[in-house]
Amino acid sequence: MCASPAGATPELSSCADATRAHARQSERISARIELRQDTTNVGRLLGGMVDPSLPMHTMPAKPGGRRTTQMETQEDGEAIGAMASAQLSTQQSQAHAMHPLQRFRDTAYVDEGADEAQTEVNESDVTKASRLGAVAVGRKAGAGMQNVDDDLDEQQVGSSVAEAMAEEEDQEVEEGDVDDEDDADEDDEDDDDLTPMITEFKKVNLGFTQVPQEVLTYQYLHFLDVSANNLSSLPAGLCNLKLLVQISASKNKLTSLPDDLHMLPNLINLDVSSNLLTTLPPSIGDCPSLEALYLGGNRISRFPMPILNLPKLKRLYLGSNLLQRIPRGISKLQHLEVLYLGGNKLQALSEDLCCLPLLTLLYIGDNQLTQLPTNLAQLVSLKTLNIHNNRLRTLPLQVTAMPALQQLGLRGNPLLTAPIYPTTSNPLSLQESCARFVVRHKIPYVPATYPRELCRFLDSARPCTNPECDGVYFRQTVDVVELMSVCRKERVPVVKPMCSLCFYKGDIPHTPSAASKSRKVRRKARLDDAAA
Repeated sequence: MCASPAGATPELSSCADATRAHARQSERISARIELRQDTTNVGRLLGGMVDPSLPMHTMPAKPGGRRTTQMETQEDGEAIGAMASAQLSTQQSQAHAMHPLQRFRDTAYVDEGADEAQTEVNESDVTKASRLGAVAVGRKAGAGMQNVDDDLDEQQVGSSVAEAMAEEEDQEVEEGDVDDEDDADEDDEDDDDLTPMITEFKKVNLGFTQVPQEVLTYQYLHFLDVSANNLSSLPAGLCNLKLLVQISASKNKLTSLPDDLHMLPNLINLDVSSNLLTTLPPSIGDCPSLEALYLGGNRISRFPMPILNLPKLKRLYLGSNLLQRIPRGISKLQHLEVLYLGGNKLQALSEDLCCLPLLTLLYIGDNQLTQLPTNLAQLVSLKTLNIHNNRLRTLPLQVTAMPALQQLGLRGNPLLTAPIYPTTSNPLSLQESCARFVVRHKIPYVPATYPRELCRFLDSARPCTNPECDGVYFRQTVDVVELMSVCRKERVPVVKPMCSLCFYKGDIPHTPSAASKSRKVRRKARLDDAAA
């Protein structure tokens, strides 16, 4: 279009003005259409909200072909932003439906590699930017359509997106600070919860006069060691620690133990040796799991009878006390494996002691024993027998018949060093003689015809140790002492009880006495004088 020359008529000037106004109006309309398309494209392509290969969205024409007003233009811009946000939400829902664990990617799969984690974080940022960008572009588009003369360039869109992202990042930082404070509080609470998680407490040789009260709060305590202190008692609250497995309180000054030991269902090992104990509480017999009990080095003068009620007891240490006898009920401890009775004042042992089938170690040294039970052979599992520093002169014959015996301690005993073959015997009692006759002739006896005590006496018959004799004996014997090899020890004096002298048949050598030698010398002298 050419401008009008100077000096043109008013009609020509009016035509030129109309032409220019029409051109400007056409440019405004074209700019409005381009702005709508650019806004829609930016909302679609920013962050990959829609597939770029889809056809571009075009604004529908208004009915009647009329021009779009400013209010309608603003509504159209807001509609574009709403459409973009709705399309983004739809795609995110589809993605979550296809991958249910997508929302946990940033946290649950950190171990799969830093690169993969970084990629997922970047995808999350892009998605966030897309959402914010779509809203910002929609708002900006609506504002820009009110005035088509205003230009909406990429810098303004980018700044709007950046501002929106910055606001959200600031909000996330604030939320992160709150989360960090919550995590710190949770860590402090966890530390408080971990304080009672202590399972072992050991304070040895520190001069304590009482157990620290903090120990009573350790509900998960398994091992308690307060040995070598100055404790006079253990706190009763200790029995509330249900998980206690071992208590070591040796080398203190304990005079008593708590009465509620039976409240420790998991207690396996109790060591209170080297204290001042004289008795034990009855409740100790109700400890269902107790397997090892150390009571050595105290002042116990009577065997604690509650111990006999411990069904699982395997190791019992009662050395260095003042015991004078062992009760017959000790045979109840059928799981006992180690029995230490050294350093007491025992003068004899009950035969029930030999009814412990699992006993592997028996220590009875440093006592006042003069003889051992004659049924030692029943200890079929015994490997170590220590009887040193006693008053034994001989050992029973059953010692030679112990199948598992590997170690035998005899040091410090006045053992015989020569065999003994007796030449005389005491006359048999009427009961002994009648009982031997009944057994040898196999006369039947039952409680209906004989008293019960007599029947039990007849059942106790033992065969004569002489292989050439088929007799029996009960209480009266003729003891022959022979030197035998026992457990790799030579010349051990062993007593071989026999029923009578009449079964010797002259095969036992007799050692002449000094008187008989003098008589022989005198007789020989008289014979020599007579011959002269």
